[in-house]
Amino acid sequence: VYQMFTVQLAAGERDRVLRALWARGVGASVHFDPPVHLQPFYRGRAAPGALPATERLAREILSLPIFPDLAHSQQDEVVAALAGALAEGAHRRARVRVPAVRGRTPEETVVLGAGLAGLGAAHRLREEGLPFRVLEAAPVPGGLARTHEVDGFCFDGAGHFLHLSDAEPAARLVPASVPLEWIERRSAVLVGDTLVPYPFQFNLWALDEAFRARALAELARAEPPAHPERASLAEAFRGAWGEAMTEAFLRPYNEKMWGRSLESLPADCLGPFPPAPDPALVRAGCVGPITGQGYNAVFRYPASGRLTGWVDAVAAPARGRLRTGFRVARIDLAARTVEGEDGETVPFARLVSTLALPALLRACGMAAPPGDLLAAAAVRNVQVGLRGRVRTDLHWIYLPDPALAAHRVTFPANVNPRTCPPECTSLSIELGGSAGAAAESAARAVMERLQGLGLLEVDEVLLVREVVIDPAYVVHRAPGREAFRDLREALARHGVATAGRFGSWDYLSMEGAFRSGWQAAAPVPA
Repeated sequence: VYQMFTVQLAAGERDRVLRALWARGVGASVHFDPPVHLQPFYRGRAAPGALPATERLAREILSLPIFPDLAHSQQDEVVAALAGALAEGAHRRARVRVPAVRGRTPEETVVLGAGLAGLGAAHRLREEGLPFRVLEAAPVPGGLARTHEVDGFCFDGAGHFLHLSDAEPAARLVPASVPLEWIERRSAVLVGDTLVPYPFQFNLWALDEAFRARALAELARAEPPAHPERASLAEAFRGAWGEAMTEAFLRPYNEKMWGRSLESLPADCLGPFPPAPDPALVRAGCVGPITGQGYNAVFRYPASGRLTGWVDAVAAPARGRLRTGFRVARIDLAARTVEGEDGETVPFARLVSTLALPALLRACGMAAPPGDLLAAAAVRNVQVGLRGRVRTDLHWIYLPDPALAAHRVTFPANVNPRTCPPECTSLSIELGGSAGAAAESAARAVMERLQGLGLLEVDEVLLVREVVIDPAYVVHRAPGREAFRDLREALARHGVATAGRFGSWDYLSMEGAFRSGWQAAAPVPA
């Protein structure tokens, strides 16, 4: 007995063909999308991206009518309707054939930047069959999501771990050609000389009884701010967790990371990532360990120990359409052209910009929004390669201690040992701000602290290098702020959309940045 007659279509074609069949009176349908492992009953047993081939096929298949009484004439109608729908798609693709990067097609979409947001846009445009090109200042795609190899050590620009929460379009971040390992997060907060498992708020068992009693009493009295849209981060933390937990970890850590006081930060600056208050979990965590909490409880990282091969695979849809070494000098909104520093002018019908919003506004000759709405924090990543050993299995440690300039230290070899040469290890030490304590002295202070706790043995420091990410964290996120809405609307009138963490001016994960590019490149209704 034949239950279904299933056909597989080219990537991005399924929904268009389905609509075309319906328009011709053919009752085609879609089965197993989402696939079984992403259905509600199985949710939590297999994360999005766990079965990449299954998830890709689920997006590409549809079911044609099949039943015992299907007449031969009806079969012919189904075949003719499908052939017509496929022919329409072929004609459409031929009509919007994508030119080479050097071409001059004013109907094309131009994407500025080949980081994850730009690549998300490239995926969408490629799957929609629309002409586009991607202009990237660096010699290679990937933006911050690349691994740099120095004397046998592999360092990422910052901690780039992949957290997937949505099968569409995030499944495109799991290319079948690049093995990605599932890793359960191991992290802690260093309070005094005590390592408190993360999330700190749910593991107070590691601290003394007096602190636990005070924290629980304050938590019972805590009330969220009456006007959260006007509250500071300090008010939000105290209203969620109370004074004890705020002062022990949340204040000192975040003030180092942001380089400013909690009172000067808006309550929403951290986006959706902080764990939500859960008094029952806090109480349970006063008795024993609580694991598996937080958005990054499980993450993925390339088995090779390098992001480079992974990002090159994600960048595949941009091949043949990617121009590297193109630095934007000016954008003429009236003429709809992008001018490079080398004088080359590129026309566009639509522009998807992943440039940091202040840079985009300068290039367009547009005024910045009033006040400090474009304020942002920078991060310095001090990368240390050494001959020695890490005596902990933690992936990273949060450092709220004001005596240390750094706010976090990551152990790349604990994420993947292939990041270091034999008999060596490495540290990635993050400091807030683009200036301040010298890189080497800050790194030395962290290493001395780790050595004093028995967590690190250093035979010889082989290299110390510094990478500055500026901007790294935006202070005033665009969502919900009228000035940013007005900016988006003004840019949209000239065919410009923004995407990415710094293009859309938001706190986005890797997946979120990719998704923002995908959404920004959506076809404009005729």
